[in-house]
Amino acid sequence: MLTKNLFIPIPSICFKNKNEAQRKLYQANNPLELKFVFALIAHAMMLRTVAKSNELSFKLSLKNLSSKKGLFGSKKLSLSAVKMLLNNIDHSYIKIKKLTCGVDEVEYFLTEEYIKDLFKKATHNKNVTLSELMGYKNISAMKAHLQIGYFECYKISFYGAVDFFNISKEMSHSNQLVAIKRILNSAKNGKKPVYYGETYDKKTRYTIETPRLDDYQFYDDLKIDFDDE
Repeated sequence: MLTKNLFIPIPSICFKNKNEAQRKLYQANNPLELKFVFALIAHAMMLRTVAKSNELSFKLSLKNLSSKKGLFGSKKLSLSAVKMLLNNIDHSYIKIKKLTCGVDEVEYFLTEEYIKDLFKKATHNKNVTLSELMGYKNISAMKAHLQIGYFECYKISFYGAVDFFNISKEMSHSNQLVAIKRILNSAKNGKKPVYYGETYDKKTRYTIETPRLDDYQFYDDLKIDFDDE
């Protein structure tokens, strides 16, 4: 069972706007799939850290995933539905062995890519409590929560936000802004977003910034004491 107190160590590089690692982190077809990706990584890192091991291979029983005491307790998930979801995951940070009939546990691997990103600036990594993300109904809201949580005041350019939050480029500028603000406002750890323009050399750059709530913070920076070689 995946417990409610799981947290995922997210590499600091994933919080940098327009970064390839950031794009990789959010690879998923839907929010439930992304939550499972995060949960599997969190479970693996918990076992790896407790055992002070460099092991990259892990197993997890799929029984009782919908237990009220578990991370997915609010979801009614059948074993067949979970298997189908896991078999469709294609993510840079984990690889999952295909599940077949009669199997009630998943075998998966953390990739070297994840470990490499994790150690680029390990002291700036953040531990994100997964239970905080479970209530979000779309990936854009999860993105907003993580970005706001990392920075004291999260700033992103208008067009950067259009790309990052997958806002339709067919929409008018004003409707795009409404959509961006709606996403940022959906994050439970942020204050009201502010939109403003600054002009340099007769060119105006538009920025959106969202201050983090004063009483919100991620866990302390990830402490890694096992060998990363």
